[in-house]
Amino acid sequence: ALESNGYQLMLGQIGYYESREDQLIDAIVGRRPDGIVLTGIVHSAVTRRRLMSSGIPIVETWDYTPTPIDMLVGFSHERVGAEVCEFLVSRGRRRLAVISADDPRATMRQQSFSRTAVKLGMASPHIEFVPAPASHASGRLAISNTLDRRPDLDAVFCSSDMLAMGVMTELRARTIAVPESIAIVGFGDLDFSATLAPALTTVRIDGAQLGRTAAQFIVESAQNKTVEQRVVDIGFSIVERKSA
Repeated sequence: ALESNGYQLMLGQIGYYESREDQLIDAIVGRRPDGIVLTGIVHSAVTRRRLMSSGIPIVETWDYTPTPIDMLVGFSHERVGAEVCEFLVSRGRRRLAVISADDPRATMRQQSFSRTAVKLGMASPHIEFVPAPASHASGRLAISNTLDRRPDLDAVFCSSDMLAMGVMTELRARTIAVPESIAIVGFGDLDFSATLAPALTTVRIDGAQLGRTAAQFIVESAQNKTVEQRVVDIGFSIVERKSA
């Protein structure tokens, strides 16, 4: 969408280290690009002031707030957590756990899942955090730790499909049946998710639509056109497969 309008993309990456964002934003703003697309809405006060005073079109993505710095394309992580919990409870699951990376967006999903479980009359879910970025190995270790503490659990919500794959690998090694004994739900709908055995139930985000909309916002703003709808919630869907 950018290239077809004569724009090129410059990438800056901070991983999960928010402390690096201020320095990176200073470097990018200093180059005076036609627009800046950010992942997430959690920024330091310094970064927010720098961006708001820059005069550069800003699009925040992969999260949701009705009051962005400038424009936003995303979805509610709180709604994801709540709806996954409701999905599992509606299928008779009662002893719940969350295995989550310790980044802010995954934590929002975990907290909403936990609140919803209690609201629905369930015991508070067991929470097992792993360092971000999550991996297959950390999923295996996390479900091992979880089973040590909650051997009777019957459902796990993982903050990524990669974690979910690690969980399923460890359960298979222990001859614990999925979903008969423990249901698994992931997040992301990665390429491998539908080909796992059993196929992974997960949360799908239309990343292509998110990217196209963010690019459209940047192009229209750079061309001094009015962006009528400056906040777009693209939503999400729970893709029900065999693991839950």
